[in-house]
Amino acid sequence: MLNQVISAVPQFADPHIRPVDIRRDLDFVADLIEVCFASTMDEDGFAYLSQVRKSARDARMLEFLTTYVDDLWAPIQGLVWEEDGKIIGNLTLLPYQKNRQPIFLIANVAVLEEHRNRGIGRMLTQSALTYVQSRGATSAWLQVRDDNPGAIHLYKSLGFVEKVRRTAWHASTTNALPVLEEGYSVTSCTAADWDIQHRMLNRIYHREVLWNLPVSLEKLKPTFLSQFARLISGESRQDWALRYNRQFIGSITWEPAKTWTDNLWIACDAANQDLVLRNLLPQALYAVHSNRPQSVNYPAGQAEKTFSEAGFHKHVTLIWMEEQIKKGDSLSLSV
Repeated sequence: MLNQVISAVPQFADPHIRPVDIRRDLDFVADLIEVCFASTMDEDGFAYLSQVRKSARDARMLEFLTTYVDDLWAPIQGLVWEEDGKIIGNLTLLPYQKNRQPIFLIANVAVLEEHRNRGIGRMLTQSALTYVQSRGATSAWLQVRDDNPGAIHLYKSLGFVEKVRRTAWHASTTNALPVLEEGYSVTSCTAADWDIQHRMLNRIYHREVLWNLPVSLEKLKPTFLSQFARLISGESRQDWALRYNRQFIGSITWEPAKTWTDNLWIACDAANQDLVLRNLLPQALYAVHSNRPQSVNYPAGQAEKTFSEAGFHKHVTLIWMEEQIKKGDSLSLSV
């Protein structure tokens, strides 16, 4: 039997705000998100909406399990703003672990256009902070597009602090390969490279962002055992190392994903990043025969010219913001 966990629902500032009810809200929430964000959503976004609608169907099929249905769909959490039986605002909450501490990612803050400029988004976000505090979270995070100054100003006014900016670069495969300069070579990565490669990976994919990226750096370690484990599990992965006179300079690892793009993970020092990217990005695009785009998540503002020259385009730049929550804090819900 499933163990039911009962948590007290915090009191919100406005009676129109309540926790999402997966038995009756998810279809309306999906419609609201699509209306508000369709112009900026990519394939992953539409796939997410399909999954939400599937969860709505599944929840209705299991509605007779009213005692346990909320626990079964625990990852689907959030708040809605309801007026006259209609959902006009939504905020999604996604639970994560960061440094073994519970945190929440605030996502999909959406309000119907005709109801904007009433402070609904602000009150939903404030209420979300109270909600995650009641769940024992140590911090709340959100990601906002860098071309959305209104939202950036709102979140800063609520106490969120910018931590990092990350750009997603996308490209298709290519038939062109760069000509290597004398002394340079491209090989596979080896176990002997790992200490340097791991340090370089941690520079780009550090703890501040690693919790929300679909990668385990340890699984990129190029050992016989890891290759054998991937063979047994059916996982695919390729890597390329740039060397100068056999010395490791940097690497790129290709990893297929369940999303609409595959992933390329970069390892390099800041001083050599353009050199590594200029030589290895085309190598990876050339070697990977896929109809899917290839994606790189990279610190914003770095090596932009090199990415563009390698055939990549800037998909989106996101500002990662955090508000830390200390136990015992009383979070104000005033407007």
